[in-house]
Amino acid sequence: MEELKELKKYKSAREFARAHGKKAAEEDISFGDILKGVAKDGVAFAAEKINSEFLDPYGLFYEPSAEAKAEGERLKRLEELDATRPEIKSHLTFSIMPEEKAKGLHAKIGLFAKSWNQFVDEIKEGRMEIAEVLIVALDDADWSDDKEEYYVKIADLDGRVLKGGIRKIKYDMRNFDDRIIGGWIRPEDYRFHYDGRTEEEYNLYDAFYQANAYAEVVDPSDKIHAYVLHFHRKKKEYYGLIAQKEYENLKELKDYITFMTPDNAFEPENHHSLEFDW
Repeated sequence: MEELKELKKYKSAREFARAHGKKAAEEDISFGDILKGVAKDGVAFAAEKINSEFLDPYGLFYEPSAEAKAEGERLKRLEELDATRPEIKSHLTFSIMPEEKAKGLHAKIGLFAKSWNQFVDEIKEGRMEIAEVLIVALDDADWSDDKEEYYVKIADLDGRVLKGGIRKIKYDMRNFDDRIIGGWIRPEDYRFHYDGRTEEEYNLYDAFYQANAYAEVVDPSDKIHAYVLHFHRKKKEYYGLIAQKEYENLKELKDYITFMTPDNAFEPENHHSLEFDW
């Protein structure tokens, strides 16, 4: 029990890194060694793309490595676990957004004024629903217009992690602070974000990761708060996520409302599979 208590004492990868961070001893590396490393990484990257299940889903041209098979099984089990979690639409308790939030938001002219004004009218007429949530993790999807689209893993205010993810209405993430990557990121990602640490630290992090990641209920005390919006436009039902600062200044959403589609509120287009570090 004491060992488990010790493994539970940190709330995130960032908190662990601050407590254990120590640079590994520097080695004398030549320019030639760097070039060799770049060339090796380039070949490995190309091989990964060519021998990917995405390009060869039936395994006609290659046999997946043991590591690739293990990762595939891990993701499959994670999907099965996530399927048992509560649904965002049915689990959250929504309240009506205050009508005064619509004050001064109507647009008189503009390319997307009509769509924006329909959104504002939902607030003004007391139909805009809102639910406060916690941010657990995120994933970005590559879209056909080459703009990043973010989907966010959320929990309710008690820390109960919810199924799947929800699209963030505004494309950029600048209204979230840097704690957004503060969850229990995978060990390989920890090595990337905290490059140059000791091998002992990486091994220790792996133990903490296994003890904390993919919990059904997370500690709410250090999580960023956000809001899920539920509204109607052109007789269609919409869901989307906004940051605290965007709620305080809804005008930030104006150029994004028009491009929302109900179909992609929870699942991105182009067959992109969401992968959260949770």
